[in-house]
Amino acid sequence: SLGACQYFGGGSCDGERLIQVSCGEAVSVGALLSDGDFEASVGGGPSRPVCGDGFDPVDATVACRQLGFVRAVSYSFGERRAGESFSFGGIACAGHEESLSECWFETSGACSGGRVELTCASEAIGVGAVELGGVHLVTDGGFLLAKVGNGSFGPVCDSEFDGIDAMVACRHLGMARATIFKTGQSSPFLEMAFTMSGVGCTGVEDSLGACQYFGGGSCDGERLIQVSCGEAVSVGALLSDGDFEASVGGGPSRPVCGDGFDPVDATVACRQLGFVRAVSYSFGERRAGESFSFGGIACAGHEESLSECWFETSGACSGGRVELTCASEAIGVGAVELGGVHLVTDGGFLLAKVGNGSFGPVCDSEFDGIDAMVACRHLGMARATIFKTGQSSPFLEMAFTMSGVGCTGVEDSLGACQY
Repeated sequence: SLGACQYFGGGSCDGERLIQVSCGEAVSVGALLSDGDFEASVGGGPSRPVCGDGFDPVDATVACRQLGFVRAVSYSFGERRAGESFSFGGIACAGHEESLSECWFETSGACSGGRVELTCASEAIGVGAVELGGVHLVTDGGFLLAKVGNGSFGPVCDSEFDGIDAMVACRHLGMARATIFKTGQSSPFLEMAFTMSGVGCTGVEDSLGACQYFGGGSCDGERLIQVSCGEAVSVGALLSDGDFEASVGGGPSRPVCGDGFDPVDATVACRQLGFVRAVSYSFGERRAGESFSFGGIACAGHEESLSECWFETSGACSGGRVELTCASEAIGVGAVELGGVHLVTDGGFLLAKVGNGSFGPVCDSEFDGIDAMVACRHLGMARATIFKTGQSSPFLEMAFTMSGVGCTGVEDSLGACQY
C-alpha cells in the first residue's frame, strides 16, 4: 500500500501535477538470451528484443534472475535493426522481483535507447580464479579482479598499470598474452573495494603476485581495468632502408606506428632482427594511404621477439612510422687509435677511449668546428660535414671520457690536442 511508503503532505504541490493511472491483471513475461541479445515475450506473445529506454543495473539483475542466473555481469545497447519491433521498454524494477512481470514496463512501440544486450553469470564473483604467489586472479565481464591472501575479491586499480602488467596478468590466467587492455573503466556490478593498486611488473614474472603492488585502499572511482587474453601470435620484423616494418600472424609487413615506442622497444626489435643492439630510432611522417601493423608497443627489455611484448593492432596512429638503426657489433668496434685515443662515431655520436679505459662520449664543452675537423682527420676522413653540440642518446648513457677538447687545427688526432 502507499501507506507503507515514504510520503509527505501535499501542501507544496500545485498546478498541473495530477497522476493518471490505469491498473490491470497480472501479465506473464517470458525471457531469453539469444547470442547476448535479451528478448522477452508479453502475455504469451512472440519474443522480441527489449528496448533499452530506462534499462539500468537493477533491471539487468532482475532479468538475469528470471533467466536462472545468479547475477548480472554487464549490459549494453545495440543498434535498432531495420523493421525491428520491441516487446517493451521503459522498464523499472525495484530489485527484489523474481520476474520482469513484477516490474513496471511500457509496451508501446517507441524506442530511442536501442536493443538490450545482456551478460549474466551462473556463479558468484571469483569462481574460477587462478591463485599464484598469494594472489587469486580472475576476469569478470572483462574486468580484472583479485583477492590477496584471505581477503575478498575486488577490482585491480589502474594506477601505474600498463601493457607490461597486462601481459603478466594474462600469463597469471594461463594465457599467452593480452589482446585488449583498457584503463579508466567502471561497472555498476563491481562497486566494491579495490584490492590491488600501483602494480609494477618488470615483465619477467608469471603472476601478479610476483610483482610489486600495494593495497587498493587509496583507489576509487572509474579506475577498473578491462583485459582480454589470447593465444600467442607470431610477429615478423624487417628493416627496409631504415624503415622498421612488422607482420602479425603471418599477415603482410607494414610500418610500425611510433606511438609509445621507446629505447627498450627498439632494443628488442633489433634483437629480433638479429643485431647486437639498437643505435637510434626516430619517427617519420605517415605516408598517404599508409596503414600500420601495430603501435602502442610496450616491451620489458628481456624479450627475444616483439611477439612477447604488448602491442595494439588498431589502425589509429599519431606518432608516425618508426625508423630504426641497429648495430651488429659492440660499441667501439672499428675505432681508430692515434696518440693514445681510440675514436669512433656511433649513430653519429663521437665516442672515445683514452688509454686502457672504456669507451664513452666526448663532452661538447669547448668543442668547436676546429676540433670537429681534427676528429674527422683522426677517423681517416678529410673534413667534418655535420657538427652539433648539446645532443643526447638513450643508447649512450655512459660516463664521458673526454672534455674541454682544444685543438689548434694542425693536429691529425684528438690525442694530439689538449683535453
